[in-house]
Amino acid sequence: MVEKFMHYFTKLEKLSSDALLRSAEKMVASENTSIAKLIAHLAEMSSRKTALKLGYSSLYQYCIECLNLSEGAVPARVHVANVSRRFPQLLVALAERRISLTVAALLAPHLTQDNVQQVISDCAEKTRKKTRSTWWSSSRSRSSTRPSASAQPPRPRRWSRRLETRRLRLRLP
Repeated sequence: MVEKFMHYFTKLEKLSSDALLRSAEKMVASENTSIAKLIAHLAEMSSRKTALKLGYSSLYQYCIECLNLSEGAVPARVHVANVSRRFPQLLVALAERRISLTVAALLAPHLTQDNVQQVISDCAEKTRKKTRSTWWSSSRSRSSTRPSASAQPPRPRRWSRRLETRRLRLRLP
């Protein structure tokens, strides 16, 4: 395997800078499509309770122990998987590189059938920080579900490693 990557590096060294950039962009597009498809698999596994039937305590545990995903990579994937059946638009936007996995996970708890297209559109091609800022600004007028306009935006959320019944719980640091 080492030889294969050494050969790959040799091929990369021969590429022009433009060709190298185009190749990297193709790899990212392929990766995003693969992530969206993996999340669809996880959603189906969740609905079938496959991980539990295999003896894992959660889909999270299955992803870490069986799929060998990192503990940092799993929460966002599981979180998006839990809502992707209701909002497959998240997976489409992810596969099309309009939003990142991090942004998809941030948007997931705020989506409704009425706002899904608008929220994804508003946050397209934005970073996590800009998405939080955009979401906070646009949600200030909805005082019944959000803090008052005079309140400060919430501090950045961090993924909690604690899961409750296969559902990711976000908590403030």
